[in-house]
Amino acid sequence: MASTLTTLVSCPSPQQVNASNVTSTSFTLDWFETGSATSWEVITQPCGTPAPTSTSTGTMSSTNTLTVDNLNPSSCYHVYVRAVCSDSDRSAWTGPIPVNTLNAPLACGNTFYDLSGPSANYANNLDYVVTICPNNAGELVTVTFTSFDVENNFDGLLVYDGNSTNSSQISSTNGAGHLVLANFTGAFWGNTIPGPFTSSSPDGCLTFRFISDFAITRAGWSANITCAPDADKIVLIAFTDNNNNGSKDENEQTFSNGSFLIDLNDAGNPTTAYSPVGMYSLYDTNPSNSYDISYQIQPNYSAYYSAGTTNYSNLTIPVGSNYQVYYFPITVVQGYNDVTASIVSQNPPPRPGFTYTEKIVYKNLGLTPTSGTLTFTKDPLVTITTISQDGTVANENGFTYSFTNLAPNETRFFYVTMTVPTIPTIALGDVLTNVVTISAPADDIDLDNNSFSNAQVIVGSWDPNDKMESHGGKILITEYEPSDYLFYTIRFQNEGTANAEFVIIEDELHHQIDETSIQMVNASHNYLMTRVDNEIKWEFRNINLVPKIVNEEASNGFVLFKVKLKPGISVGDIVPNTASIFFDFNPPIITNTFDTEFIPLLSNPSFATGNFEMYPNPANATIQLSLYDANDTIKKVNVYDLLGKQIMSFTSDVSIQTLDVSPLTSGMYMIEITTQNNLTSVKKLVKK
Repeated sequence: MASTLTTLVSCPSPQQVNASNVTSTSFTLDWFETGSATSWEVITQPCGTPAPTSTSTGTMSSTNTLTVDNLNPSSCYHVYVRAVCSDSDRSAWTGPIPVNTLNAPLACGNTFYDLSGPSANYANNLDYVVTICPNNAGELVTVTFTSFDVENNFDGLLVYDGNSTNSSQISSTNGAGHLVLANFTGAFWGNTIPGPFTSSSPDGCLTFRFISDFAITRAGWSANITCAPDADKIVLIAFTDNNNNGSKDENEQTFSNGSFLIDLNDAGNPTTAYSPVGMYSLYDTNPSNSYDISYQIQPNYSAYYSAGTTNYSNLTIPVGSNYQVYYFPITVVQGYNDVTASIVSQNPPPRPGFTYTEKIVYKNLGLTPTSGTLTFTKDPLVTITTISQDGTVANENGFTYSFTNLAPNETRFFYVTMTVPTIPTIALGDVLTNVVTISAPADDIDLDNNSFSNAQVIVGSWDPNDKMESHGGKILITEYEPSDYLFYTIRFQNEGTANAEFVIIEDELHHQIDETSIQMVNASHNYLMTRVDNEIKWEFRNINLVPKIVNEEASNGFVLFKVKLKPGISVGDIVPNTASIFFDFNPPIITNTFDTEFIPLLSNPSFATGNFEMYPNPANATIQLSLYDANDTIKKVNVYDLLGKQIMSFTSDVSIQTLDVSPLTSGMYMIEITTQNNLTSVKKLVKK
């Protein structure tokens, strides 16, 4: 019998294949070897050519990088690579890896097309990256799309503010897509023209990653590339110094769990500047001003990182200096796990008979990838109509969703839409409360941020530029702890007739709020936040927020932050908060004043605040459950873990019940009580 060449699974295929340094006639291909191969085989062929078979032959390489040259300019290529473990043992081909020399290198003045150019649909099974950088140092790239047509949900364009996909993502309002986009949020798809996008990165670059699935293609896009000089500035970059050499290496990520402290002219009252991407640009047209700059890690992370002694004194911004970059190396002291989940209210708020939507956001704040489960518990009065995330599992009280491989610093989100009953089932002023919890990995350092409760007041009409707090305006003093946070959301919408080039939010925190405790939870767009005493300012530069008449969904934005209160809160205290929103150079829009009142007892117990008291919490062995209404008694008690699994259940007929929780392992649980009057309430328990 004649022997044939076969592909054996014992020789693993190369991974993380990447084409870089693409010019009009050449490119560099590199990959990661996962097995024992000592040589590799590469095939480069025009797009549309059938994929190679197991007997196909290509160019041999003795290293896991290869320069391919003598290509035809303005052409599309597909590249394949396989590992060679022996003459008879070769891996399967990895590919196709798309390479486009149509406009390579893309530069200022070029047109940016999808891989198939201006006259053809893009191909299936694509996953490629294009980075566009300015011609001259100190310039910023702007990409302005003139046409855009990408299949909804299944194909998507991801945009990053910098020279790689490790840079901060410039997200759309889209949640996770389907199939190849199931693990990606914020991709752009459809036929609404996105952007324009202007880099705010120190290198001035923008990076685009396009992913398509196995079926259905569209026309793709075309976009103009322009570059313009930025104003003179100082660029501050905090980064995780993995090898402790004091220099930022290419694979080291920026660090965002802290703030830059900027002292102007030795005033002694520094501005606290926070950036969610660990980079902050400082502008000043007065060259005589000088700055002292240091870096401060957030208190809840100070045990795990060290900022060392890096600081800079007497920095100036001379006219014509272009840009100066100063680095702050951050070292890891010890590893940790930390995941968080939150709910962001969307416009419009809940109204009788209509639907309303909430955005579920979850993030890995730890240092290693993690997997787990989200549990969404809806208000008993509402009905879930749609969930943008595939793979959720419905239950009586809401749903669960299992996620995998959430990378460090990765944020994912999706949307839940619910229907509000009509009057008289509900009334204006009623509060609807939904809760999301995320299962904690082992040794999670902050169990408090694993659960988020969001209360919204039912309204008849609303102003889209508003402010709210997640407790819904009322907090039982018996449930308040000094370590608790208030979660404020400021929403804004462009109701004008032209794009808003920038948006600024200013918020003067009430004197009962501890301004030093402020931490960002989430925001709709890239931003910079500064604090001087109790005055907070968010700047959305180059946001180009479209007007409502152009795109209702894309015209919205928000910030979500948390703060603690100063000691001394008592029954009857009211903490007000108001914000001012500036669209470009227009007069400010003043939001509503949201009042948070501390009360002794609600007249209408509900899921939002509970109709029972539970103490101690956290607990070691036993807890006491006590109804506020002495005329009612406990009918049933259920204990659930964060996955929604029922751990304990028993019936009762008393108003005060002692519960033994010593058999429970350490972690977080939900205690659900149903009374004889059929009031159902849920509270969070932390078991020590």
